[in-house]
Order: sequence, then C-alpha cells, then structure tokens
Amino acid sequence: MTESSPLPPEQPKRGRLAPNNPEWCFRIQGNEGWIDSFTNDLNSVDISIFPDYEDDKPTVWFMTSPHLTGLTPAQATGRAQQLLVLLNGALRLNHTGWFRAFELGECLQRKPLGPAWVGYEETPAMKAFPPDVEEYRYFNPSRPLDYYGAVLFLSRSDPQLSAILRILGTSPVSLMSLSKIQDTVEGSLKQLYPKGKERRAALAALGKVTVRDLENFDYTANNFEVSDIDARHGMDDKFGLSERLEALTLDKATQIVLACARAFVLERARETFTPKFRAVLITDRSEAD
Repeated sequence: MTESSPLPPEQPKRGRLAPNNPEWCFRIQGNEGWIDSFTNDLNSVDISIFPDYEDDKPTVWFMTSPHLTGLTPAQATGRAQQLLVLLNGALRLNHTGWFRAFELGECLQRKPLGPAWVGYEETPAMKAFPPDVEEYRYFNPSRPLDYYGAVLFLSRSDPQLSAILRILGTSPVSLMSLSKIQDTVEGSLKQLYPKGKERRAALAALGKVTVRDLENFDYTANNFEVSDIDARHGMDDKFGLSERLEALTLDKATQIVLACARAFVLERARETFTPKFRAVLITDRSEAD
C-alpha cells in the first residue's frame, strides 16, 4: 500500500487468473470538484473509474469492475451498487466533514459506450464480490495499490473492515451508525482484551481518545432523553440523565468514533494487506489454473 515498488509474489496457492472483461459500466455522479485527482491516484483490482472527454476535458465519469464480468445488466447493477457502497464508506471514513456519497447512474455498455438493455428484470440482491473471489490471482501491478485500493481488497476477506465500510457507505453518519461502528471495532478487540475495562481502554488508546470520551458517546447514543428519536434505544428508565457524563453533538460523537475506526482500518491495512496481496500475485500465467 505504501511501498514504492510492486510487491514480489510469495508462493501463492493455486488459483485462476482473475477475469477482467466487464461488458458494463455505470455513470457516477457527485464530487466533481475533486474526482479527477482522486481517480488519478486510485489504483484498485476491484474497481475502475474513468472519464469521458469533451474538448479534451473530462466531463462525465464512469465506474466499472472486473467483478462485473459475465453478468447480466441487472446483476451488474446489483453488484455495482454494493461496490460503490464500499467505496463511499471508505471515503466517508476519511473525509466525513465534506464528502458526499457518489450516486450510481444507469447501466451502460462499455464498448462501444452506449445504453444497455436492462429490460424489466428486477435488480437482484448481489454481494460486492463473486463467491470465488479468493481464488483470483493477479500479475504484479504496474504501481502499488493506493490506500483505497488496499482497503477495498481487504474488505473481501475482513468482516470487521467490510462492516465498517458498508455501515458508512449505506447512509449518512448518525448516532445509530456510529454505535454500530463502535461495536464492530470494540468487538474485534475481545480476543486480546477479554475484560471489558481493558478492552475499553484499548479502544480509547487506538483512537487516541479518552475512556470518558467513549462513555460520553455511549451516554449520548443510548439515551432517548438526551438524543430523542436519534438515540439507539427508546425510552427506558435504565438510561437516565447523568450529572457526571456529557451529552455530545453529532459532530463531536463522529470525531470520537471515527478516530477509533480510522485507526482500526489503518492498523488492519498495515498488518494484513502485504501478506494477503502477495498471496494472490503470480509472475507467470502457468501459475494459475
């Protein structure tokens, strides 16, 4: 993710060369002010974003993915929706204050670029990745995957990381979504820290916040009397008002929880991306079935 040269392969298990001939693409809308620079840096084996030009200037942007290969337009739409959720989640995690989620437009034929006949087929429920994605093998990329490419790749096999991205990519930040994210990150620490107080201290240390910050968040998120219908629970006497704890604004709650989530995702990427990506690299087509 941060190395200056492509990763060398590390005796990968047998698999098959990843298919990469998607027939479909989708117009994506939003963030026109910086999408050009973002896509220049983006390097991913899971998604590709490319422009259409007018007078030598990019004016419209499209997304496609190797994982759309062999799908019908309706199936491709379902999968593209889920892939965009992951990308939106990764972007919102790191740019909460100003990011607005990309929106998926109509399904188009890639070559030549034009409308796709989707018909009246209902968009089926699809997962972001094919069921056999762990068997895919890749040649060394010409340049290293960037942060977003690495995180998308890890979301294939890391359930906690995937959950965080899907929560953030599905809806705007709220006390409910932040609670789910905190539960996910804190739950990942249970094996190392089986005792609740130690686990809570480890979570605070991970995000460089205080235990009191986390207590204030729980107080705010859980308590109907504090947060009204935005609270994660309804009216219940066990969630009473407190003189010791502080009710947080949504902005402050977001800062606390996403600091922990960002640190968690970055730590996972640093610890697991290199060995996982090396395991799927090949140097010769004969190394894949």
